[in-house]
Amino acid sequence: MGDTFPIVERAGDGYAVKLDKPINGLNAAWLQTAAAVITAQQASTQSTSFVDQIFSELTEKAARFRQSYQNNPYVIVTGFTVNVVPPSVSINFEFKK
Repeated sequence: MGDTFPIVERAGDGYAVKLDKPINGLNAAWLQTAAAVITAQQASTQSTSFVDQIFSELTEKAARFRQSYQNNPYVIVTGFTVNVVPPSVSINFEFKK
């Protein structure tokens, strides 16, 4: 029997799950549907606040990344997009002329 994780969200072919201990500063992980065995549990109101926490963490890290490139002579970060499920950040940049 493997580890048990609460499901935060389901999207496409996977699940966002809450980790017991943070890994690389993140409290969630992405599992492929084929790797998961689903068992019923009582519903919790924590999932909304957990999704908010993931969004906050990713947004904060993207903002710090953008700030770190503020004085870069070659590229400028023009924006970023944060997705909660699956957890991801897309960074937009342009080369300076």
